[in-house]
Amino acid sequence: MATPKVIVQLYPVLPAEDRADRERKRPLGRNSELYHRVLHESLDLVKSIDEMGVWGISTIEHHLHSEGYELGPNPGVLNAWWAGQVKRAYLGALGYVMATRDPIRVAEETAILDHMTKGRFFVGLTRGYQARWTNILGQSIDAVATLSDGSADDARNREIFEERTLMLMQCWMQESVAARQPHYEIPYPYETGVRGYPAWKSAETAGAPGEVGPDGSIRRVSVVPSPYTRPSCTSMRDALPDCRMSWVNARTSCAGFMWAETNKNSATSCCVTTTKCMQTFTPRSFPNCRTSRMPTPPCRA
Repeated sequence: MATPKVIVQLYPVLPAEDRADRERKRPLGRNSELYHRVLHESLDLVKSIDEMGVWGISTIEHHLHSEGYELGPNPGVLNAWWAGQVKRAYLGALGYVMATRDPIRVAEETAILDHMTKGRFFVGLTRGYQARWTNILGQSIDAVATLSDGSADDARNREIFEERTLMLMQCWMQESVAARQPHYEIPYPYETGVRGYPAWKSAETAGAPGEVGPDGSIRRVSVVPSPYTRPSCTSMRDALPDCRMSWVNARTSCAGFMWAETNKNSATSCCVTTTKCMQTFTPRSFPNCRTSRMPTPPCRA
């Protein structure tokens, strides 16, 4: 049996003696001095975990916990901070809530982190189950939280999540991208392209081929930097067999791409780590990927 790859998930929780004490000090999450102390003390914990030889260390994306629980609004910033402190462990987020995220921004941020860690970086993607903040941060596209209950809100959340996850993969792996999705377009507006960009001539002659159309409009974009890890199609096997992932295997040609799936009784967190990609399903989607046949865990479609 292979040695398990243990990931320690951590994030600042502001301490109180008990619930009554937390209520007396409300809103504890806004206590700047206490957060500062806990945040910097947590770095000692990260270093100790690394010295123990644990495979990975991760954090969360949760917002607006004024009670002082789950203070993890920016996993990328914490990962960047940790990157200068750890020597062996992989770092990552479990995970980026893609139903509320811009895929280009996530691609850029995670690519930089991949370079900062010299490839010791993994990316987890989640759908968002906490309505308190998911509904607010997702309001521009009417994305709402889900408990994977089969409701209309659940279906919309999944549609946006799948759309943006696939776009994230394209941004990582393709020299330039264009997309016309129900909730996102590259360029915008897609029909005309971006007109009036004053440096279009520079982009035409020194940018990625096809970025600029014959009329000088921006027709595609090249998301930079590209990740340090090549290929950047990544996977991790999860011990939980009921996460839905068959759609992304088929559409991105990645084996074992996982994310967090939530239902009324449990929440499972899955993640993505660096390994090879495969072209079994759609070989033309990512021509730069090497062919690799990896076993896919049994998952409910």
